[in-house]
Amino acid sequence: MGRRVALAGLMGVGKSTIGRLLAARLDARFLDLDALVEAEAGVSIAAIFAREGEGGFRAREARALESVLTRTGPMVLSLGGGTLHQPGAHARIAAAMPVAVLRAPVEVLVARCGRGAGTEARPLAGRLAALAAARSPLLDAVGPGFWTHEAPAPVVADQIARWLGEGGDGC
Repeated sequence: MGRRVALAGLMGVGKSTIGRLLAARLDARFLDLDALVEAEAGVSIAAIFAREGEGGFRAREARALESVLTRTGPMVLSLGGGTLHQPGAHARIAAAMPVAVLRAPVEVLVARCGRGAGTEARPLAGRLAALAAARSPLLDAVGPGFWTHEAPAPVVADQIARWLGEGGDGC
């Protein structure tokens, strides 16, 4: 089936950037769950939140996740920041592939996501500190953590690739 891994973490941690690099290193397909939701909806995540609220977005995200989990072959899947926290999602993802957790201090994430005018692209960015506090216990439990603020993205991608090759249970 080839190497498969999901990247989890809070918004702004680098899942998409590192995911693309890791996919190239593993000769795998890169899939970004948020981008798949946007493509299916034909609008941005911010527009989905504005029209349908978080519940509408989460329903779309769940459908996209189910579709991705039926695909075969090598894959690096960038999860949305809250994907693992949806009912049953963690178990379904863990059954399909190992999960690597990307981490950075909240202050770094806030700086990366910005405040004010640029935040409309990330509807929950204004609540980042609260989300970090709520989501950290599950993120701590799902897989090894890779700190994205301490090394350049290519180095983090290499660290994850080594972990997969050394018992990271990449399917």
